[in-house]
Amino acid sequence: MFKTVSLVTFFLLFSLLGVGNEVSYVQKRSVIIKDGLLYPERLQMFEGESLHLMIGNFMGHSTCLANENKKFFVNVSPGNIVEQQLAFNEIGQLNFTCPGLKGELVIDVRKKPLLMEGAPSRASRNPASIPDGVWVPRDAENQEIW
Repeated sequence: MFKTVSLVTFFLLFSLLGVGNEVSYVQKRSVIIKDGLLYPERLQMFEGESLHLMIGNFMGHSTCLANENKKFFVNVSPGNIVEQQLAFNEIGQLNFTCPGLKGELVIDVRKKPLLMEGAPSRASRNPASIPDGVWVPRDAENQEIW
């Protein structure tokens, strides 16, 4: 009985304090490595987002994708897809490449835009419709309905 009461109390406190209620956005993106190039070459992220990266190797030999600043390294065998998740908490530009590749993957991390508080004001004009519910264009408002 005591265990049940303590578990219920724990979960109530957990939910009331808002622990774990933070919204974390995860972008899912695929990167293809073919002929020594990466497709796409550039990705856009916002600060605080995570990236679920799926890397496919369509070359005839193993290759990798690495970034020293993020301490990120993944080896991709030919014909395989490797999945990895990264968090981006700092604004800037990160270049991912590997020796032997001709290109690189550039990830631009931008500042998250601020949203306005409250709803935008309503438009001052009324919809272009006739009171009986039959819609007509505003130019034809004074004409007869055919």
